[in-house]
Amino acid sequence: CHRGRGAFALGALVYCALVYWGAKGSGTMAGSGTAGEPIDIVPMRMAHLEGVLGLGFQLFDVSKMPYTSWSLSSVAGHLDAQPGACWVAERNGEVLGFVLGSMSFDEREDWGDLEWIGLAPSVQGRGVASRLVEACCQALFEAGAARIITDVEQGNEASARMMRRNGFGEGVTVTLM
Repeated sequence: CHRGRGAFALGALVYCALVYWGAKGSGTMAGSGTAGEPIDIVPMRMAHLEGVLGLGFQLFDVSKMPYTSWSLSSVAGHLDAQPGACWVAERNGEVLGFVLGSMSFDEREDWGDLEWIGLAPSVQGRGVASRLVEACCQALFEAGAARIITDVEQGNEASARMMRRNGFGEGVTVTLM
């Protein structure tokens, strides 16, 4: 979701900005989060583009704001601009989840932005999203982020709980028109 100055006129959705106050390097990416074959959290590569894009199209309603910006150019742009903050969850080469982050939020070049996260329903609730969040946040802190923010759509309680468990706290609520 690209957000320029004053670009919160996107629809009738409410988002909570969650600010990560955790310390650099906290947490771990160890463990599969599932029984059976492990799910690996790996840096996103060009070979993952098709899987990430396809999973995003399954998860996001791209006919509604703010998801209308989901596209190949958006995903590739993140990988090009901030490759260290782009991670995928995969099992046997299949993309099961992803996180895309970037440095700078609006006019704050010292803030990281965890912009996109998606997880296949078959692996939700198993700690995979938390492992993706940790990998992205660690990379953003290493790139110089003083804070990391993310947006959670109002009503998405599962995502809000997961973000709180991972060190994010509610900040401001913004109504998108």
